[in-house]
Amino acid sequence: MQISEQHFPALPQYSAKACPVYIEPIVGSGERVCVGVVAYGEDGDNVVIQTIKEDAAACMLGAAAPKFINLVGMALGSLRNFTASEKNFSDWISPIPGVNLGEVTTGHVTDLTMMVRTVARNHAFLSAMSDFTAADDSVADDSPNTDRWATMVKEATTLIKPSLVDAFNRQLKLTSKGHTRFDFVGRHLAAQLGRIIPGHGISGLVKTAKAKLWDLETLREHNENQLFKNITSYELILYRPKDNDPAYSEREIGRLNEAFVELEETGDKQQLRVVPAFTAEEAAQRIISAEAA
Repeated sequence: MQISEQHFPALPQYSAKACPVYIEPIVGSGERVCVGVVAYGEDGDNVVIQTIKEDAAACMLGAAAPKFINLVGMALGSLRNFTASEKNFSDWISPIPGVNLGEVTTGHVTDLTMMVRTVARNHAFLSAMSDFTAADDSVADDSPNTDRWATMVKEATTLIKPSLVDAFNRQLKLTSKGHTRFDFVGRHLAAQLGRIIPGHGISGLVKTAKAKLWDLETLREHNENQLFKNITSYELILYRPKDNDPAYSEREIGRLNEAFVELEETGDKQQLRVVPAFTAEEAAQRIISAEAA
């Protein structure tokens, strides 16, 4: 039987090249850990993605993790600046000793995200560990990592606008059953901060996010009695990874987006806004802008 090309699926049309970014924790030892991926597409689009999470570094390195992550960030930042103007990323020279590029892979993919995920899957074993804090569906959004997210948003906000410090982490008595904690209640904005991360614990995070929406709805009902008469915006600001984050599979990102849409629909029914935030700085800017309105 003669086999022709029609018996095989067509290759994706998008051409791209990518390579892993390695770091030697002990310079000269030869031991390497993949901490990033750099990719360049035929249309000129390029991206540099960090594949090791702070949680993973903390598990491996303990107190030394922040210094390690800082070095990784400096190296990848330099690489981003280089690829912004240079097409041949192989010419990049790392400013950090022990950081170097691996072998360049070329291929046809559907888009640059697919290329990044492929290289990350083949070179970065930590990129497959979706969520180090959500082991099961019972994980709550008041876990230490959520508190850390709220703290990061508070620090990013008050760095620019110190006068907003007292608006964070407020305990308000809205019912006879006790006090309700709100992450931010200012002059014009009431906001809860949460996370939604792919992994086995995503259902628990969605449930907790819905509970935060109910708290905002309760606060708004009290606002009808002019408890906070100047508040005009009620928002749930959720940290979430980007769609091209190589730490997660396409299936996991798909489930994440479904969960986010579900929360948006829940918010719409309650006339509350559900807003994504990819960084603490992004969340901080939203809070500052709402308060300045």
